[in-house]
Amino acid sequence: MRKGHAILPLLLMFMLIGMTLVAFAGCDLLFGDDDDDDDDDDDDDDDDLEIPDGVDDFLDNDDIQALINVGMPVYPGDNPPNVEGSYLLDTLYIVYDDEDMSMGFATYQLTFSNQTTDGEIEVNFEASGDTGGGVGAFISGDDGCFTVFDDVTGHTDADNCDYEMPMLFSGCLVSTGIEDFMLGLIMKERSGPCDLTIEVGHKRVIEETDGMASAI
Repeated sequence: MRKGHAILPLLLMFMLIGMTLVAFAGCDLLFGDDDDDDDDDDDDDDDDLEIPDGVDDFLDNDDIQALINVGMPVYPGDNPPNVEGSYLLDTLYIVYDDEDMSMGFATYQLTFSNQTTDGEIEVNFEASGDTGGGVGAFISGDDGCFTVFDDVTGHTDADNCDYEMPMLFSGCLVSTGIEDFMLGLIMKERSGPCDLTIEVGHKRVIEETDGMASAI
């Protein structure tokens, strides 16, 4: 399976600056210390965090810690639940943004497929007749809870911007879907005018505010 280097058109709303968004109406949980920013990066970050090999190709320990520090849950471990299936995201809302953006989004269908015992998985988003996906990603977790790590790269025509924006999806699998579903992103790289795209280092956390990404 290839890693998640692909354009996802319908995820672009997650990365644009606020003025372009106004049209859109127990498990072991990894917590971190605020002083962890002083940690040196090393080649074994993914092993240290008990997440699959390959994640540190696009997210290092500091990136993951930065998202944890602003409220994004991360579930380490090598025994994630099988999350294959489709889920309805109909109450997505920004709960953290570096520039204090806070608003909701359109309804989405999220599909996970082709999950392997080596921690690989594919991600697909659909909304309003548009589709983006077939993207290879990685999954960690234990005791029914999980985090999917997806390296999203692509190009926005609106501001002629090439970007790399890893995304994390976390929650706990229950009989009716994914409980406490949350999505986090961090902009890693961009090139071009990028007048409408969030800046490098920008973080955002989005949650399903009704507490459940319902199984479809």
